[in-house]
Amino acid sequence: MQRLLPHLFLPVALLLLGNVSTGQTPKAIHKDSIDIQAAEKAGDKARVAGDLKAALASYVAAIQNAPFGTDTDQRLREKVIAVARTMKRPPAFPKEAKRHSARAKAFLKKAKDRKGYESAIKEFKAALDIAPWWAAGYFNLGLLQEKAQDFAGAMRSLKLYLLAAPRASDAAKVEKKIFNLEVAQELDDMRAGEWVTIPGG
Repeated sequence: MQRLLPHLFLPVALLLLGNVSTGQTPKAIHKDSIDIQAAEKAGDKARVAGDLKAALASYVAAIQNAPFGTDTDQRLREKVIAVARTMKRPPAFPKEAKRHSARAKAFLKKAKDRKGYESAIKEFKAALDIAPWWAAGYFNLGLLQEKAQDFAGAMRSLKLYLLAAPRASDAAKVEKKIFNLEVAQELDDMRAGEWVTIPGG
């Protein structure tokens, strides 16, 4: 395992304890087909009006219907994190998100190859669709995406971690890891480019 993996689930436990004891759970949102743009606008309107709980609920509803890792998804997650950080009490960690987090940990323990890591990644993504303000979840997801050689995904996740926990004690190390991932992605792109067939070439 990587050098950073020993603290893989330590921040998870700390965050769970903090949120459950003091936080509030946003109103449940059913994952039905909704108008993502309308939900985002509703969140923006509620945020401007100072109704942070309503804003959070609208943004989460939009996230649950947006493809993971898209520009829209990333923008919505950034908005959720900004709202959560301004709330007097942080949102509670929902029970269903806990279940996915536990499943991710179980898959990780049994992981022997890339497929095993991808199963854990899927569970972390599910947890982060339910609780997109969860800093430690982005950290853990980023490490696993790196192991699965999804360097672009790992960079997105770790950047969200730093947004959600800008004062984290490992912030400088995570920033350095992001720079290393940029290089890994560039090298990966270069290797892929060697096999591109140029028409007429």
